[in-house]
Amino acid sequence: GSADWIGVYRESFTGFDEYYGYEYTETNGEKPQENQRIVKIDFSASIDLPLDGNFVFLYFQSTGTRGYSSMLGISEPFTVIRRCPSPRPDTID
Repeated sequence: GSADWIGVYRESFTGFDEYYGYEYTETNGEKPQENQRIVKIDFSASIDLPLDGNFVFLYFQSTGTRGYSSMLGISEPFTVIRRCPSPRPDTID
């Protein structure tokens, strides 16, 4: 089946093949309102983004034609902040 997806790009990207990672979206049957759509997405920890520069999310809608997609939207630029990992049970006294 075909699915929409969201890719992570540098703000200065010049081609759609320059993504750092992507995830397929889960559409919850919500109707877009005023050309906005709310999508929940969890990126895996294996996506390793540099800590310099700005990034954007690009939203692609599958056209259903031989795997082609069309870009529907782009996020505001954001920076990446490295979080401390959550403590594991075996490290808590």
